[in-house]
Amino acid sequence: MLSQVKRGDRVIFGGGIYGTVTSVKEEKNEDGRADGKGAVVTIEIDKNTRIEVRRDAITNVLSE
Repeated sequence: MLSQVKRGDRVIFGGGIYGTVTSVKEEKNEDGRADGKGAVVTIEIDKNTRIEVRRDAITNVLSE
C-alpha cells in the first residue's frame, strides 16, 4: 500500500493528521539510486500549509 502512494492521495498518519499528497521523493543512497528504504512525502494539510514526512509514517491511504 505505502509503496503505491502518489500525488493526490488522501492519507492519515498515526498521530491523526489527515492530508493530501502533493509530491513523493524517493530516498537515494551514495551512488544516486533509490535505496528502497523509503521516501519523503510532501503533504498538504491545509491551504498553503505543507509538511514533509517519511512515507512509512502513513498509516492509511483513504483514496487512490
